[in-house]
Amino acid sequence: MSDKASRQTVLPPNSADIAVAMDLVEDRMSGLPAEVIRDCLDPLKTPASLLDHLGWELSVDVWDREWPEQVKRRVLAVSEEVHKYKGTPYSIKTALTALGVAAHLLEWWQEGGSGVPGTFEITAYANEQIFADGPVLDTRLQENILSTISATKPKSRGFSFQIGAQFETSLSIGLAGRSNAFTQPMGAMALPESGATVGVGAMARGVAFLAQTAEPVLPQMGAVAATVAVARACSFISIQGELLT
Repeated sequence: MSDKASRQTVLPPNSADIAVAMDLVEDRMSGLPAEVIRDCLDPLKTPASLLDHLGWELSVDVWDREWPEQVKRRVLAVSEEVHKYKGTPYSIKTALTALGVAAHLLEWWQEGGSGVPGTFEITAYANEQIFADGPVLDTRLQENILSTISATKPKSRGFSFQIGAQFETSLSIGLAGRSNAFTQPMGAMALPESGATVGVGAMARGVAFLAQTAEPVLPQMGAVAATVAVARACSFISIQGELLT
């Protein structure tokens, strides 16, 4: 006996096929144990195959199907918090933290800020390698970071940004693959991955966090660079720019 004939339904016999199909789905869903449904809505318990669907269900603003499972679960876990406080520095930082990115935000009116009303500066450092098939700070992660900032900031606010990678140990092979670009003399230089130009100002701002890094190894060069040398080359700054809207 068919599923349609064996179950009870309030639909008339001449119902459209789409109505019958939806009624069948509802019938099957109502037969599931409650804990199964609850787990499907829990970012930490839902099956990996349902993570992309849950991202849509929770209206996550920035989503990448290529993220590894643990990143997807972190983004989903903070989704409610991000939406609740959207438009605040807390929301921006919370959303970026889920991507393994630490951020420092400086409002225009704060000491050291731009002084331009309605703007802010943000410096974001990637602390882990999200995509295994590329550099630590590849163009995909850069786009994820900028899209996340744009989606969580106040819509009327413009911002300038610096994006880089920060590690307390040696540089990863993916990032060190760009080491030739970082050995150029002080001055403006173009980074091969993003094509962006980094000026002396950005280099000076990149020195502050290098104190935590002890003699990073640059595999491409086959040499160990001391902290001072890395600072002179501005090893971590990858891209900077300004978005006015």
